[in-house]
Amino acid sequence: MNNMDIQFYGERGIINGILLDIYRDKNKDKKLNNFFGTIKLFDGKEVPWKDGITNCKWMVEPSFAHFGNPDLIAVFESGRKKYAVFIEAKLKDYVSSCLSFEREDGVDNLKGQSSKLNVQLSFRYRFVQAFKKAQKESSQAIIEPCHKHPDGRRRKLQKESVVESVVDFLEGVDEYYFIALTNDSSSETVIEEMSSNFFPPLNDFDKQYFGILTYGELVKKMLLSISQKPRKNWAFLTKHVI
Repeated sequence: MNNMDIQFYGERGIINGILLDIYRDKNKDKKLNNFFGTIKLFDGKEVPWKDGITNCKWMVEPSFAHFGNPDLIAVFESGRKKYAVFIEAKLKDYVSSCLSFEREDGVDNLKGQSSKLNVQLSFRYRFVQAFKKAQKESSQAIIEPCHKHPDGRRRKLQKESVVESVVDFLEGVDEYYFIALTNDSSSETVIEEMSSNFFPPLNDFDKQYFGILTYGELVKKMLLSISQKPRKNWAFLTKHVI
């Protein structure tokens, strides 16, 4: 059979393209380490997974009810720790993908804003906090303990089959990280120029667990194949030949 030319489009296409690019490569272990090593944390520190990454598994776009649908979750081991990385992909640059607000004024209502990147990252973080609490209490449901959040809502995930699946998937994880995947050329530039107005709307926001990964850097390191040159605010294609 001749080679198949597959072109993925949009945010889901980017996710599919990344996974395909990594696992079709003869040096997939090196490519996997390079992919996660390209992430930059908002606090400017290096990612903690400096040793070789092993036992990596992925969950693509699960439905977490009130907490939303993460684009991609990766769980892997490095050194003596196990990490979970939640990734949210956008076709636009980071700032254009976020909800802007004045942190000192708070956020009274996030209704209608759940597709904004920083809001999505906040929901994933809140999910993890509720998940940890449920694990400690051996609860069969993942429910936020209170309404003390910027949107004033107590979010829940109670579907038994989904809860069982995520409990199994996240078993043994030591640390959780929340990463934006955006159409920017440089993570460092985004972090340097980012105003606090574009941080995830969380009362307990902590930069050390949030970070960014850009298409520009992935293309530069040949970790992502794009059929046309990406431009700001432009939905582009990923191209693959199998």
